[in-house]
Amino acid sequence: MPDRPNIVFMLPEQLRPDFLNYYGADFINTPNIDWVANDGNRYDRAYSASSLCIQARTALPISVVSMLISTGYIWIRYY
Repeated sequence: MPDRPNIVFMLPEQLRPDFLNYYGADFINTPNIDWVANDGNRYDRAYSASSLCIQARTALPISVVSMLISTGYIWIRYY
């Protein structure tokens, strides 16, 4: 079986870029996050398809369009 790359999605809760050394913050030390930003792939611009947190966070790992995810439970319409 061929080697597959390790993929890690970091979805921090309320982490602002201006609170990271990598983006110029000098009042906090974030060496591990800086290392990931330097050596990995980084998205400088990310846009959400939903304004609701539950839909935005659920859509990514299960590969479902956010408009198909309800706020109380997940439902998918099949045509």
